[in-house]
Amino acid sequence: MEIGNLSKLQMLYIGTNDLIGSIPNEIGLLPTLQQLDLSRNDFTDILKFICLNGLTWRIPNGIGNISALTYLDLSTNGFSGNIPQELGQITSLEVLNLSINMLEGEITESIFNLSMLQRRSFVSNSISGNLPSSMANGLPNLRRLFLYSNRLSGEIPGSISNFSKLTLLDLGNNSFSGRVPMNLGNLKNLQVLALGRKQLTNDPSMLELDFLI
Repeated sequence: MEIGNLSKLQMLYIGTNDLIGSIPNEIGLLPTLQQLDLSRNDFTDILKFICLNGLTWRIPNGIGNISALTYLDLSTNGFSGNIPQELGQITSLEVLNLSINMLEGEITESIFNLSMLQRRSFVSNSISGNLPSSMANGLPNLRRLFLYSNRLSGEIPGSISNFSKLTLLDLGNNSFSGRVPMNLGNLKNLQVLALGRKQLTNDPSMLELDFLI
């Protein structure tokens, strides 16, 4: 049976295997698919996926066609290239995990408009650029943000304090500079804060770190 015939399929978990080869294009035509876990495989060599012709090591743009997805885990596969803008089309997405790949470039703005997103993990890639000052405006439900071990730079935007539901914030091992935003103290639900291995400074007279008391 072709996977494209599974018209009622809602969850597909094939993570943590030694799968190689091609993934059928028809997986992008499953109208009810909500959760897709392809993590910890080896789809880097001959990936052919979701309305994409040819062979690639990149996350295909056509992944945005799976509009019903709430859970997407593509971690630990060795994907390279930029994060596809088309991910921003999956407006029902609640969990997005692209960790431990070789992704680069800036985080596409469309990712910051996934209003249902609760957990985003881009750990251990080569993502660069600044975090946009308005990053919190389109993510009102975000609870966990993992950006550890990338190449992000610039200042940590003060608007990050608008993530009112945030319980975990990991920005460690990047190249952020400037001062620690004083309004991080507004994150009343925050349980874990990781800012290590950066070039952050503070002015003792400004009492920037008083929110830790």
